[in-house]
Amino acid sequence: MTMISGADQPFDAAVVGGNFAGLQAALYLLRGRRRVVLFDDGLNRNRFARHSHGFLGQDGQPPEAIRQGAMAQLRTYPGFSFVPARVTAITPGEGFRLEWEGGAATARRVILATGQRDILPDVPGLAECWGITANQCPYCHGYELADLPTAIILGDHPHAGHYLRQIRRWAGRLTVFDNGATLAPETLAVVAELGLALVSGRIETVAQEAGQVRALHVAGAAPVPVEAVYLASTTEPAAPLAEALGCALVAGPAGRHVETDRWQRTSVPGVFAAGDLASPTPAAIFAAAAGATLGQPVDAATARAAADRLYASGDFERVEVQSALLPDGRALILVPVEAPWRRNPLRLGLELQTEQGTREDASRLGLTATTTLRPLNAWGGEFRALLRLGSLTTLMGEWWQPLGPGSKVFGVTSWRRDAESQDFYIDGQRVTQLGVSTAAWRLGAGVSLGRSGDVQLGLERSRSRVSPLLRGDLQDGPITFTTTQAYAQLRFDTLDSVAFPTRGTLLQATWRSGSLSEADQGSEAEARVLTGIRWGRWAGHLSAEASHASNGVAPLALGGFLRLSGTPISSLYGQTSMLGRMVLGIPVAQMPLGLGGAVRAGFSVELGGLFQPGQSRQLGDLKQAGSAFVSVDTLFGPVYFALGATHRGGRAAYIFLGPFW
Repeated sequence: MTMISGADQPFDAAVVGGNFAGLQAALYLLRGRRRVVLFDDGLNRNRFARHSHGFLGQDGQPPEAIRQGAMAQLRTYPGFSFVPARVTAITPGEGFRLEWEGGAATARRVILATGQRDILPDVPGLAECWGITANQCPYCHGYELADLPTAIILGDHPHAGHYLRQIRRWAGRLTVFDNGATLAPETLAVVAELGLALVSGRIETVAQEAGQVRALHVAGAAPVPVEAVYLASTTEPAAPLAEALGCALVAGPAGRHVETDRWQRTSVPGVFAAGDLASPTPAAIFAAAAGATLGQPVDAATARAAADRLYASGDFERVEVQSALLPDGRALILVPVEAPWRRNPLRLGLELQTEQGTREDASRLGLTATTTLRPLNAWGGEFRALLRLGSLTTLMGEWWQPLGPGSKVFGVTSWRRDAESQDFYIDGQRVTQLGVSTAAWRLGAGVSLGRSGDVQLGLERSRSRVSPLLRGDLQDGPITFTTTQAYAQLRFDTLDSVAFPTRGTLLQATWRSGSLSEADQGSEAEARVLTGIRWGRWAGHLSAEASHASNGVAPLALGGFLRLSGTPISSLYGQTSMLGRMVLGIPVAQMPLGLGGAVRAGFSVELGGLFQPGQSRQLGDLKQAGSAFVSVDTLFGPVYFALGATHRGGRAAYIFLGPFW
């Protein structure tokens, strides 16, 4: 497994391909003070050549010596990382995720410099001479092979006539071989015009010694002594990454290459291409020049994208990009200009949950308002408030107070009041509807785990009132009960996104123990874990949860979207509940900048069930469910349109607005 420094943070640019174009691009980006990771598997197109020519200052040097010298220079820059591996997949998302055998990393921009692969005729002996005395480019190798007896293998190359005129300038005695192909009339006219010998028939072998061509053997003809061979070869991209990303390819004289504009930008935003991969005229000096050309626009594009992301958060009137000359280089500075509404700490949100198709259609709508006031004292105290109006009405206030400046130890106290109507089920069938109102108070202390979470211990007391709402049940009066419980709580959250988590881990665990109506003693526990997963362009998460109550019902009920889809919302509860699921989605579109994020299509597989005291817990007793959905990341939160079903159970259509993980 290849480990690279700083891979937990996105690189500014990933350069895929470590030949001349990729090396030059990396150099320009590093000099722009960018963090760059370079990937190279060592299978460069010019690895067969003993010398490189036409490269100012490097003429006649071995290609590998030039490459190693460039690598030594790149390693002097602190922002440089190198992975000696072949990239197997590049997945767009929040930037780009690059995968190789044994590792993965993310980058904001990708530069493809993987080059081309020469497609040689299947002639024994030809590959051994390739890059030595058998070549494609006369400008690269022709000077050293000038005036020698030369063979040119044309085949059915579409530009064979033009190529033939080129080679004539370097060759001594020149013999044309068609290798069994039918030459075009215009090519035959050039052969006749130049007075060249033509040998027809398939070449059986190339006689050679340590890469030095000696003769070409054609079936039914005498061997033709030659000391140099030119081949009008065709090429193809050396790696499938550009096509897999959706980059547009165009046909060139020798084969397809990636289409780019004058700044080497491909048709896929954030993806650039350089070198032979993006050029119909391959040459070392052209490849290096292309790398230098794209280094600067990638650097500028990274700054513009950072400014756009900052502005799209909606809290700034504009974001200005400024340049500053520092003693150790140039820096680009993003200066956000605060919008007038940013000073208002009030935030509004919308929640929508609708379920159609189950035995009892259900809809929930809520408008939320939240605010956080901080810091309220020298130790960093905060006051947090929440108001929710709709199917569930909530009013909550919380005071969070560190026990010293910068202290990880804190105290917390909160008060909360909820009121809602709840359907009451027995064996999955709704039997009545209840109005439930609860007022709760909590006092606790804890230790912060940085930005990832905290651990809390404390005491909570609540008073609840349950009243029947259906006309036939009104003769039953309301029930009031009070609970006093000690609690312990762990929260750890490194998920990358609330809308659709695909990286990181969420761990939540809560234990409560105390009295119910000053009569019954009992305890309850709940735990859930969620971890992001990726598989090629597919991404999502695996999650599992369980809850148990020593008396009464477990705190986590089942039913609803992704909680046994197709089963009515919160219709299954018992003393013990268990649920596991896998959710995977693939990006299919992108919302305009400032309006939202990715549009995904995906599915879920769910397994869950309830267990009563004394009941055996077997896998076969769990219910099986699944869903198919389309999700859209909007400014108001993630929106899901889904169809779900439970095996031997119900089916339902869902619309969700708001996170629910």
